[in-house]
Amino acid sequence: MQQILKNNKALGLGVALLASTGVVNATSYPLPVTITAVSDVSISEDQPLDFGSIMYTAAGGTCSIDANAPADADVLTDGLTVGGTYGDITGTGCINSTGATTKVGKFSLNGIDAQTVLISITGVAAGGDFSFVPAGCLANYDGGAASDTCTTYSGDITSIPKPLAATADVGGSALVGQLGFTVGGTVTIGATDLNPNTDYSAKFTVDVIYQ
Repeated sequence: MQQILKNNKALGLGVALLASTGVVNATSYPLPVTITAVSDVSISEDQPLDFGSIMYTAAGGTCSIDANAPADADVLTDGLTVGGTYGDITGTGCINSTGATTKVGKFSLNGIDAQTVLISITGVAAGGDFSFVPAGCLANYDGGAASDTCTTYSGDITSIPKPLAATADVGGSALVGQLGFTVGGTVTIGATDLNPNTDYSAKFTVDVIYQ
């Protein structure tokens, strides 16, 4: 009986030694984790949207600038055909004219090569001196020869995905990390007549984030 107890004690001691050896050999070593934050997408106003001194004063009058089919230089593309009404100003509330491309809003995005961004454009709501509904086009880079296109929009847009130009693109003249778009649209004078020879302004919003 005593011999059995002795063997049991020896076995117990062996287990304790093994457990102790495992603790001694364990290693804890801190390893670094590094991140680098990228720059936000920036928006360049290449030409401001400006209806200028063309509006009449009567309440409810409307005025539109056509920005739907721009020239290549306006949106950093190759292969577009300029629309026959691009830059035209029409409406019951303003002096009408044709080809007023200097009034079209022209903008470009600058970001990371080949990344997709989400674009939102929000106009000016009714209730003030005037409202504004945006309309224009967003460039589509095909990454190849001169055959880019432009997607038209009318009204507020939310989170429209568009790729920025890539280093690997061939042909054309799109600039790496950039995307061009235009903004025109329609102004509607509010419920109260405007005062003559008075400047009125409001702000529409462009929001851009990486997808």
